[in-house]
Amino acid sequence: MFKIEEIVDCKLVELKDSANVKKYRAEVLGPLQFDTREMRAGETFVALKGVRDGHSFLPQAVKAGAKGFLVSKVGFDSLSSGTRDEILDCGPVLVVEDTLDAIAKLAAAWRREFKIPVFAVGGSNGKTSTKDMIAAILLHVIKPEGSVLFPQDSFNNEIGIPCIVSRLNSKHKAAIFEIGGNDFGEIGAMSEVAKPDAVLITNVGDDHLEFFRDRRGAFKANWEMVESLEEEAGTWFVNLEDPILRRAHEQTQGQNDVNFEAITYSIRDSRADYYAGIMERLGVEGNFGYKVRFSGDRCEYAVETKLRFPGTHNVQNALAAFAVAVEFYKCDPESSAQALEKVELSKYRSEVIRLDDGGIIFNDCYNANPSSFDAALKMAHDAINGKFCVAVGDFLEVGDKGDEVHRAIGESAVRAGAMGVGAAGEFAQYVIEGAVEAGLSESQCKAAESPEKLKDFFLERLQNGEHLLVKGSRGAHMEKLVSEILVELDKQ
Repeated sequence: MFKIEEIVDCKLVELKDSANVKKYRAEVLGPLQFDTREMRAGETFVALKGVRDGHSFLPQAVKAGAKGFLVSKVGFDSLSSGTRDEILDCGPVLVVEDTLDAIAKLAAAWRREFKIPVFAVGGSNGKTSTKDMIAAILLHVIKPEGSVLFPQDSFNNEIGIPCIVSRLNSKHKAAIFEIGGNDFGEIGAMSEVAKPDAVLITNVGDDHLEFFRDRRGAFKANWEMVESLEEEAGTWFVNLEDPILRRAHEQTQGQNDVNFEAITYSIRDSRADYYAGIMERLGVEGNFGYKVRFSGDRCEYAVETKLRFPGTHNVQNALAAFAVAVEFYKCDPESSAQALEKVELSKYRSEVIRLDDGGIIFNDCYNANPSSFDAALKMAHDAINGKFCVAVGDFLEVGDKGDEVHRAIGESAVRAGAMGVGAAGEFAQYVIEGAVEAGLSESQCKAAESPEKLKDFFLERLQNGEHLLVKGSRGAHMEKLVSEILVELDKQ
């Protein structure tokens, strides 16, 4: 077990000055938690700088049962004597220069204490859904309960990953992490914390354009996760449906300096190591999902399953999860397929809401970028094969391309068959301009300041037999529109 002072430059403060940090090993920390609202007794509270300084929440952490505290020197020095005594009564206080830097170093050291199979999912879109599908299979196959560590939500950044890694314990037989980033170097840094044995990049899209600029930048950032494998042999799962990833796979094959194995998967190329053939669409009763057949050169035997969520992009994610479970975690193909039949995607991700009159709302508003919007449009079009309209919130982190990106969004919606387009937020008018340029009349469009102000526009369209797709970045809060519509329909 490592010693804390060997990992970070720190000072241990106790109410009774009877020990110093050299007597403390990693156990003094325990699971890390930065949010007092989610804190459980026995965890260590990490005071981070945010909109509000985390040091101001130390009293709440005490009430929540924190057993230790990780604080900055500046923050600790600014505490009142009463607050200091209050937290020291609960447990040791580790004082460091930078708490964010410290949790990364401590979590990386903690991760190396465990010799279990660790997998990481990255990519522009579908990270959380793919991670959830892998977790669903492992929870079905690996016993007893509690043997698999994975984040319940995204937790894929420089704060979430160290906190999740810190929860590893001797009961865990496997772990799955999700790794994201919105600037160069972040994914590589978090890959060094999680230190996965195998990785998957779901796809390369137009995410975080403010920092990545284009898909080449997005690929460069996500490739940092694959590069983290090169010190020790690992495995990269390759989505052959993505042209950038396919090209990278072709270019790395046979290179002497590549120290990882590539496992391919595809829903179109039957020559892939793992292949999913779509046999049947399930319709509204099957949540617009698919009956599929998993097979491939590295799959011991072919199996069939029913996926109860819409969108061929989600079939790709399910195939990826199946391939990872069977290939990396050595799960049985039949058990893996059975587990996927029970998967329900997280809220606001390809969520299908069936209305009493037969109308459908596709609530896909957890997050958005241009490439995920295209996938959502295809999902809605393929599922209903009929009349639909689109509600769009701002797509954030697009940098100086905001006008251009949102005009293109309006155009894409119309080209995909949308009969009406409503947009809310700062860029709403540009979405409408794009929709009108693509052929809609002004009466078929509406721009609004907030999602709620689109309610009447879309209620009328739903009542006229159209279905609705809702999409927007997390910060656009387009779920508010869905809530307003459902409340109004309940009154009728």
